[in-house]
Amino acid sequence: MKKKGTRDVNRRFKVLPGEGKRFSFSNFKQAFIFYVLLLLALVIIVQLGYHWLGEQYLAWRLQIINAEPGIMIQECRVEGLVTRDEAVIRAPESGLIMDIAENKKRIAAGSEVAIIGIISPLEMQRIRGGEKEEYSEEDLWEQFKEHWQQLFEENQNNGQGKIVSDSEAGTDDSTRTAAIDPSSMTFEDTVSVYSENSGFLSHYIDGWEDYRGLLYLNVEEYEEYAEMISEGKYAVVGELIDAGQPMVKIVNNWRWYYSIKLPLHPGQVIAGKDTAEIEFDFAPGDSIRGKLYHKEEKLQEILLTYEIEEQIEGFEQIRWAEATLLYSRRAGIIIPDEALFEKEGREGIFVIEGGRVVFKPVSLVERQENKLLVEGIDPGSLVITKPAMVEEGQRLN
Repeated sequence: MKKKGTRDVNRRFKVLPGEGKRFSFSNFKQAFIFYVLLLLALVIIVQLGYHWLGEQYLAWRLQIINAEPGIMIQECRVEGLVTRDEAVIRAPESGLIMDIAENKKRIAAGSEVAIIGIISPLEMQRIRGGEKEEYSEEDLWEQFKEHWQQLFEENQNNGQGKIVSDSEAGTDDSTRTAAIDPSSMTFEDTVSVYSENSGFLSHYIDGWEDYRGLLYLNVEEYEEYAEMISEGKYAVVGELIDAGQPMVKIVNNWRWYYSIKLPLHPGQVIAGKDTAEIEFDFAPGDSIRGKLYHKEEKLQEILLTYEIEEQIEGFEQIRWAEATLLYSRRAGIIIPDEALFEKEGREGIFVIEGGRVVFKPVSLVERQENKLLVEGIDPGSLVITKPAMVEEGQRLN
């Protein structure tokens, strides 16, 4: 029964003949449009890529750059002597320094700077003769070390400038004496010492105080002078001092001088400027303006002195100083020097305007290594730095 039922079901179906795949104009049109659009897209991509790659290749081949505004600084390394307006205060009487005003502080005219306990010549001679049982040399030595450590750290922090030697700082045996406790002494009288000038109080006497303004040395000459000067010392409480001996000094910290020697080049150019920016090695980062105070041309060199009216850290203790002198700061358009050439007696460059090579005359303002500062073109101009590879009027795209 089951097999019979299956055969009956199969008899109800029959295979109909198919008509086959027929051509459709609508389908062809859609496919044609698709492939045409695809081809156009490829052509556009190729064109854009060709132009982009072509422009990149052209810019690389001709070394085309954008002219950018900038500042060109001219500078040179110098070294010379720092001199100041310094008023030395000398001891009015022989005796012992009982008190002294604070070092490295600005004081007003008429201020008390020290007190001296007057000691008779015989007593001074006795003390210096070696009777020092009641005196503590350690006290004075500690004060010397304190002065020296402060001076050393101020110079060592920047690693530059002149480090004052032991002999200059007053810590050698020739300037070291026994410290005396003023409270243990009996004085004939006391005398207060006042300053006639306002300024910066310094306890250090280096022997250069009488040299002011114009003093032109090279480093060898400076070292020879320094060896001849033996007054370098600090004034400290408990020190014996003779009448007339330099004790402290008042430094005019509003005006000081820097004297240098330069070769004729660039000395002549620098001497033609009224001012210069100076950055001393002992105070890196502190750029100050110096006003040309004196200039003198010798056979092979230029002598210059700058007057400085700014106070910077360490100026009151430095004598021989190295510095960077910034003597020119000009603004303009900076281009490579290879872009400049001469055409029909005029200096100029090639730029690209509207796809063509155009000659632009320029004025040379400054030259520094392989860079030029020029005037005569607009910022953003497309400058060809390989002018020998093109001709004026040539179309590039």
